Amino acid sequence: MKNFTLYNSKYIIQNIKIKTILRLLLIIFLTFYGNLTLCQQDRIIEVTGTSEILVSPDKLNWIIQVRNENNSVQTVKTEIDRSTKEILNVLKLAGVLESDIQTSGISLNKSYNDNPATPKFNGYNSIFVKLSDINSYVRLLDKIIDIKNSYPQSPQLLYSKEIELRSQAREQALLSAKKKAADMVSVLGLNLGGVIKIIEQVQGSYYSNPFNSTESVSDSGMRGVESIFREGQISISASVRVTFELGND
Repeated sequence: MKNFTLYNSKYIIQNIKIKTILRLLLIIFLTFYGNLTLCQQDRIIEVTGTSEILVSPDKLNWIIQVRNENNSVQTVKTEIDRSTKEILNVLKLAGVLESDIQTSGISLNKSYNDNPATPKFNGYNSIFVKLSDINSYVRLLDKIIDIKNSYPQSPQLLYSKEIELRSQAREQALLSAKKKAADMVSVLGLNLGGVIKIIEQVQGSYYSNPFNSTESVSDSGMRGVESIFREGQISISASVRVTFELGND
């Protein structure tokens, strides 16, 4: 019985020693691996590449508002209906497809101003137009501004192959990032390794930015439209952030 107790005590002590050694080995391994990972993470370079392509627009989106205000709600509705039909007729005669024209429908509002007994009514209808021929814009504008209650808005200039051009801009941005990283590491006598991460940076609107000088047209000064419209250029840009490994010295 005494020998069994002694053997059992030695076995327990031996197990404690083994567990202690395993814990020490685990701590050493984790410390070494952590330092190794930290060193590997430090051997990176992160750069930003950008690209911008300017192109002339070849189509546009246009909003024409029809507005009226009167003490009679029926007069407001009648006036808006009449003006809307005239505008749609001008667009149709110019060859604009029905599929490229959309209306919001009439919206009517009532306001009492200072006299609750005599409310005033105002209404509007918005006409959305897609023009594949930019040159027709000036001719259409010259006719539509003569229609009563019409308020043409500034158009949004677009490019029909914007998706393809954006892909090209993105490719150029990546090449720019790679060249920048290679130039930077070469100064330090290092080599550029593989790519770790790529992030596309979207600033503001993802869509093209039209640099044009279109001016709004009011009820006064309706003539001379051609002299105030210049289609300008569209800017399609891309920006990427790329993380590279640093190669061996």
